[in-house]
This record gives sequence, C-alpha cells and structure tokens, in this order.
Amino acid sequence: MTVNLFIKSGLAALATLAPALVCATQITILNGDGNGEGFNDPTPVAAVGGNNATTLGAQRLAVFERAAGILESYIDSDIEIVVKAQFNGAEDENLFCSPNAATLGSAGASTIQRNFPGAPLRDTWYPIALANDLANTDLNANSEKNYEISATFNGDIDNNDNCLRGNNWYYGFDDPNGPDNSLLSVVIHELLHGLGFTSAVNANGTLAGGYMDVFSRNLFDQTQNKSWDQMTSAERLSSSTNDGNLVWNGAQANQAANALPLSNGLNAGKIQMYAPSSYEGGSSVSHFSTAASPNELMEPSYTEFLTSPGLAAPLLADLGWTVITATELQLSYNNQPLSSGQTLAIPTEDTSFPLSGGKPPLSATLSVNGTSQDSLVELQTNSLTIKMPTSGAFAGRYELQVTDADNNSITLYLDRPLRINTNVSALLDQAIGQQVWIEGAAAGTSITLTSDSPQITTTDGSGQATEQFVASNDGGNFNRAVANLKLATTNLPTQTTLTASATNLPQGNQTLDVLTGKTATITVTDTANQPVTGARIEADDQRLTGWGLNSSETTGSNGQASLILARQTTIVTVSASGYGSKNVTLAQEQTSASVQLQEPALAFSLNGNINASGFSFDEAPTATLTFADGQSENLTTLVLTGSFATFRWEGDLNQQTPIRITVDHPQARSAISRDISALGNTTQTITVELSALENNGGTLDLGGSGGGGSPFSLLFLLGIVEFLRRKAFTV
Repeated sequence: MTVNLFIKSGLAALATLAPALVCATQITILNGDGNGEGFNDPTPVAAVGGNNATTLGAQRLAVFERAAGILESYIDSDIEIVVKAQFNGAEDENLFCSPNAATLGSAGASTIQRNFPGAPLRDTWYPIALANDLANTDLNANSEKNYEISATFNGDIDNNDNCLRGNNWYYGFDDPNGPDNSLLSVVIHELLHGLGFTSAVNANGTLAGGYMDVFSRNLFDQTQNKSWDQMTSAERLSSSTNDGNLVWNGAQANQAANALPLSNGLNAGKIQMYAPSSYEGGSSVSHFSTAASPNELMEPSYTEFLTSPGLAAPLLADLGWTVITATELQLSYNNQPLSSGQTLAIPTEDTSFPLSGGKPPLSATLSVNGTSQDSLVELQTNSLTIKMPTSGAFAGRYELQVTDADNNSITLYLDRPLRINTNVSALLDQAIGQQVWIEGAAAGTSITLTSDSPQITTTDGSGQATEQFVASNDGGNFNRAVANLKLATTNLPTQTTLTASATNLPQGNQTLDVLTGKTATITVTDTANQPVTGARIEADDQRLTGWGLNSSETTGSNGQASLILARQTTIVTVSASGYGSKNVTLAQEQTSASVQLQEPALAFSLNGNINASGFSFDEAPTATLTFADGQSENLTTLVLTGSFATFRWEGDLNQQTPIRITVDHPQARSAISRDISALGNTTQTITVELSALENNGGTLDLGGSGGGGSPFSLLFLLGIVEFLRRKAFTV
C-alpha cells in the first residue's frame, strides 16, 4: 500500500544532530533513479548541516543512508531490508506540487505476506520486511520485487517557486531552522510506513484480499467498543472517520505514550489515530492524530524537524518487531566511566570517548565560554571524538553535552591546556639557541612561562630575562608566543618541567631532558697516513640545527675537524672528494676518533673472444690471467658455438693488476700468450684465434672496448650482457 505524506504550514524547530548507534540490522538503499536524475543528479552543491556530499544526487543518497542508520538502531533483525527509492516529478500521478501543498513522498511495503513459517497470527497480512524477520529468512529473495520497501519522493520541490512557494528540501542532518523541509525527517517517516506503520484495509472498509492485516488488528473504536478485526466493512468505514475515537489498542505503544506522557492526543489512555470526518486517502487511519502533543513524527503532516521514531518504535513492537530498548547514556575515558558534571583534563590532540546507551539518535553540543564549538564534535558508531582545531586558540574549559532522543543527557567539562612545544626534543647545555613555543591562547593573552630549575631561565627575543610573554595573532601557528631558554653551565638537572599559565586557561606542562655536550674531534687520513684536507664530517643528529650548532665541518690541512655534540652515542659520516665515504660511531664519552679513507675502486673489465680455426671446440679452451704480483687465475670460458668461445674478468686495478692472458686448447697448434699490461682502465675486449695443429701460428687481435676482434663478437656479447656483473662466466 502507498501512503502519502502531506505538508502543512506553521513549521516549528527542534535541534537534533547525531549518527545513530549501529546494531546488526542492515537497511540498504537501492538506487531506482536513471542517469542524471534523483540520486544521480550531478548538480554541484555545497556541504550543508553535516552532509558533505558534493552533488545534489549524492546529498539525497546520504540523507537516505542516514535515515536508514537511525532506524537500524531501533529494530533488531537478521534479515537485510532493501529499500528501492527514487525521486520523481509531476509525471508521477501519486505526487503533486502546488504553491500551498505538496506530496513530499510516499512509501510502503513492496508486498504483504500471510501464513508464512513463523507467522504469529493466522490469516493475517504482514509487511514483507516484518514477515522476513519473523520467518528468519528472505521470503521474496527470488521474486521480481526483491526489495522490501518501495519509496518515491518529490523531486519538483527543489528550486521551484510554483511548489510550496519556493520552500525546498533541506539536505542537512540537522534542523533546517527555516521554511525548508527536512528530507531526513520525511525519509524516516516514510520508511516507518514501509516497516508496517500502515493499514492494508481498503478505503471502503473491506479487507485486502479478504484478510485482516496486523496493523489494523490493533485499531480500536471507542464509540463502537470494537477492534477492527471484530467489525464489518461498514463499521470499519464509519470508524475511519470517527475523529478522536479511533485509537491504537497495542499495549506497548500506549504504555509508552502514558509514560511520556502525551499532554494531548490520548483517549482513555490510548493513542488517538488520524481519523478526520472527511476520509483522506493515504493519510487517514495510518497516522497518529494531529492532536498529539508534543508532536510525533508519524503525524500525517510535516510538523517540525524530528529524527526519533517516537511512539512509532513501541508501535512497531506491537506489530511483532523486536525493538531495541535504550540503556543509560554512558561516556567513559581511560577505561573509567564518567559522571555528569565531572571535570577532566584532555590532551592537545583528538580525544575519543567510548559511548554507549541512550536512545538514538544522539546529539552533542560543545562550547567554550558560551561560544559554540560544535564543529569539533564527531559522533561515531560507539564513540565521541573531540577534535583539535586546525588553527587559532584551543586552550580552555569546554562544556560537552550529549543528549539522547528521550532528552536524557550527560554534561562534562573538559580542560584542554596550553601547549608547550620546542624546536628540539631535549635541551643541551652548549646550545646557542633553544626556543619554546606556547600555543593555544587567544591573541593578546598574557602568558607566564616558568621552569622548575633555577639553572634554566627564559628570555625574550632580545635576550632580556623575562617570564612574561604575549600570544601572537598568528592563527596558523595557534597564536604562538615565542620564548628562548638559557641554561647555566653547571649543576644542571637531567630533566626540567616547563609550565605555561594564563588567566582562566588550563596550564600547560612539558617535561624535557637536559643533556650535556662535548667537543668531538675527527682526524682524517688516507691509506698512506697523510692528512686529508677538505674532508666533510657530518653528525647524524637533526637536533643540532635546533640548538643553533653546526651539524657538519670541514677538515683543515692537519686533517682534523671538530663538532659540538650531545654526550650520547652518535654516528658521524666522513667523506672527501676522490675517496670512499666511511661512518664512525662515537660512544657516549668518546671525544676523538681517527678515520682512514681509501681511494675508490678502479673498476676494469676484460672481455675475451676465442675463435677456433680449422677445428671445433669439443671442450672449452683454457684462459689464464697473470697479475703483476705473480699470482694467476684460471678463467671460466663459455663455448657458444663449435668455433667460438668467450671469457670475462672483472676486478679492481687498485687491488690486482693483470699483465698477461694465455689461451690454449688441446687441438690448437700452440697456446697464445700476450702482454696486456698496456691496456687502459675501462672495459677492454680482446680476440684470440687458435689454429689447428697443422696450421702455422695464430693471431691475436687487440682492440679497445668499442672495436676489434671477430665480427661475431658484438653479436654474442649482446647475448651475455646479463653476466657482466660476474667475475667470470660459468657454464
């Protein structure tokens, strides 16, 4: 059944803001719109009321998902509830829009079911979502309508002077505070219809398909003293316009209404239903009476911004839904529960509080000295976070109030202190400049900075001793006030605590280590023990710059340079042009070290090509390399074809100097040995041709890296580039 919601004038305002607490229930929004319309409308929009989506369609979808999340926290079901939703305009005969009235939206169950497994009442219609829950299975999973609720909303309302006199949908999650209509309130209202808050009885009083539905079984007429399942069709028709006397007969909703209590809208302790003397299709019977006070979300007209189902929640319980009962609202911190009115200190960073209980949706307000700071509050599934501002003042006493849908609340007072930062993580007695930054006060605030050690004093930018500083007007740096620290040369403590205080602001404290310094001298020589001039020594300690000290120095003609360092273990890197660099670790008390630098490696590669003339390489030829120190090395040769083989050697000419290469093979007339001491210091290629025993002699072609040798050498060398990093080829 489709239920329409109509608008009336006289909008009121009631602020509510919160994401609902999430349970196992899942309500999924299925986008039923086409390209460029409804949920897919690409029109750019600005963020509004906590809805940060950037297109009109995305904002609409965000509101639907918010509404689904709120209802998820009220009903407990293991079966997914799918809502097929769309926005239509004047082309939809069920929607209309005029300057004075409009159909905002309509929704209902996609199907109704009876006599399913687990049905509490025989021969009774149930909305499919409730039937699924009671049967604990998806009864329409294989049907064409594989969704439980169908919802259509009026897209002509936006920016249309001919519709509601230009009043638009409001897509924020908070109170519109104006003439626009909260889409969030309307969506929750319509989804409640889809969950079962609607009668399936026809307008003439006859039963749908000849059977009573579960909602209508709970309707009662005080005049006739009968429930609707006891009446004839004519009696039901009469009852549907019996204003003030058609009431709800379910025990749980009536109990809640009397406990609230409703100041109006009750008849003999029972909730009055909407039954005007002139029947209104889509509104009569399936809503609470407009006489209800305070206003209820399930009245037939939009009255004010409401996001709590109100009495609709216990009414759903009367139908058979398992409705979640709220527990006491509770915040905790550091694993300790907090009491309303409690004051506690929070750090100068985002601070989270585990949150439980309360009837959703929850709202939260935050203020400092009466100024709203609500933008710093973030309500999450089971927690609340007080965020740090990104600029300006932040120190002060914050008043936090969290309220649930039943107006139960908890109030906390949160002290966020001034923040003390330094340009270094520790203090050093030999430092030239050490700064302290005091952040978080309003611009112009007078701040006092003190140390618990008389050996550590504060000065201003000119070096004058003072403990008084003024917050700057520099919002990007949190109105930072800058102080300088001066340390005595003797009797320093190992730690000091700095305290920043100002009138009516929580004081800030920072404890810093105090380090003693040392002068470390590094002597740099080469492998001949000669001083290396111009070598760079650099300490791996980023704090040195903050202390106003050099992190690197250059050696003089004596090969020495000195650095002022903290008396801690420090790694120093020594480097010089023409030498390889070296790291040296200075122990905590070590004040000197000697470092010997080596000339860099002189890399050399020898590539050899061996050609067989008049015979084939049935086995690999041999290649022996002789060095200047008399040692030799047998190289591995690689046979690539029957008449062609190669070898390769790589080395450091500073370590080994090759002077001769000798190549031989059992079928060769003789070995070929050639002097290679005159080769350059880069990659060189030689080509050797071995002749068969019956031939005379052999030839040795010697060339540079770019030429010489067999015309095949380049071709085959290209195929073995992958071996260039190895000392010799291996087969």
